[in-house]
Amino acid sequence: MSVRSVLGDVAPSHLGRTLVHEHLILDNELIRRDFAHIHLPSVDDAVAEVESCRKVGIGAMVDAMPAAGGRHPERLAAISSATDVTIVATTGLHTEKYYVHHPWAIEADPDVLASLFVDEIEVGIDRFDYTGPVIDRSDVR
Repeated sequence: MSVRSVLGDVAPSHLGRTLVHEHLILDNELIRRDFAHIHLPSVDDAVAEVESCRKVGIGAMVDAMPAAGGRHPERLAAISSATDVTIVATTGLHTEKYYVHHPWAIEADPDVLASLFVDEIEVGIDRFDYTGPVIDRSDVR
């Protein structure tokens, strides 16, 4: 058994103390404009926060931002690399208010959505976070 992290699969015993609902990067136009109080665009700021957690014994974090919500897979990988804290990315969807500019997230057939989410786990997270007309799978899963 293994845990899929943004830098690759790791043994569960590698995780250590784990924070299971974190938001390390939240960066898109909707958040910048309408939810500025939760806008988290900076890798450097996230590294500083995660590093302070690592120093008190945290070995892993689950970044709870789902698809098309402002996550950036390469930034999550950079944070994990810089801090040596295992980061697990999530998939799926949040509540409707975060998808006002992405009607596909509300209107698409559940089987189509399930296929997108499985591909995130097995192939890679879309580096555009499903916000553009194309999908470009990153190496981050």
